[in-house]
Order: sequence, then C-alpha cells, then structure tokens
Amino acid sequence: VDELPLYGADTLALDGTVIIVEGEKAADALAPIADELSIQAVATVCGAASGPGDAALRPLRSQVRVYLWPDADQPGEDHMARIAERLRKQ
Repeated sequence: VDELPLYGADTLALDGTVIIVEGEKAADALAPIADELSIQAVATVCGAASGPGDAALRPLRSQVRVYLWPDADQPGEDHMARIAERLRKQ
C-alpha cells in the first residue's frame, strides 16, 4: 500500500507549490482553486493509518514548497506528520 503513487502525481510540474491532501475527493475538490492560484494538489491514497513510501513521495523532491493539509482529525494529523518526516529525510 505504501508504494501506491500519489493521486495526481502524474500531472505535477517540475517545480512549484504542492498541497498534499488526504484522498482523491479532497484533491478533486481543491483542484479548481489550486489551478486559479497556480499551485498543484495531490492526494495520498493509502488511508490515514499508513503513509506513502519514498517512491511515492519522490516526485515532490523538485517542488519549491510542499504544504500538508490533513483531514480535521487525529488520524489525519498523524498521517501528515509521518509524511512530513519522510519528506525531511529525502
């Protein structure tokens, strides 16, 4: 599960600002606003109990800025904290 790609990773530009959200529906809801602001939205697809692996996060290496937007619950906060830790190590 941890090696599933991020939803929307195939459309990432080579650099820029990216927001990572939980789930495809959240990314799709954010997409019109993201386009308007010239930012990119991707989503985890693994569920809050696990997290994307290094291969899934690799496309984010070239990004200027990555924001993490968890669901408004403790599992979501924990999920994004694990992603933040993985991104710091890359």
